[in-house]
Amino acid sequence: MYQHLMNLPIHQLEADKRRVEREIQALERQLQAEVDPNIDEGDPGLSSQALIIALLNNARQKAAAIERALGQAQSGSYGVCEDCGQPIDPERLKIFPQATLCVPCKGKRETLERQRRWAAA
Repeated sequence: MYQHLMNLPIHQLEADKRRVEREIQALERQLQAEVDPNIDEGDPGLSSQALIIALLNNARQKAAAIERALGQAQSGSYGVCEDCGQPIDPERLKIFPQATLCVPCKGKRETLERQRRWAAA
């Protein structure tokens, strides 16, 4: 269907996947080295651990997004918005190859997420 989009950034996704996997492994090793069961709440080491955990969570989320995009590539739906079914702009895919939403749909999701957070607060 959108075969011309398939070859654009797939190689970049695969390279990003390898890079993010290495990053996750390095962060996990760093976190294990930082763990101190005797750390006090005000200890600077605690904020270092929190930072590593945040970086690790971000890397895992990125890995999941890359996997989802690679799954779309295997199924032949890469470059097609998950929400509206329209083609994702090839320029967006070049810049952000793991994109699974077009810009308008991504904006709608972000708006809904902000509204949910505000309503929950």
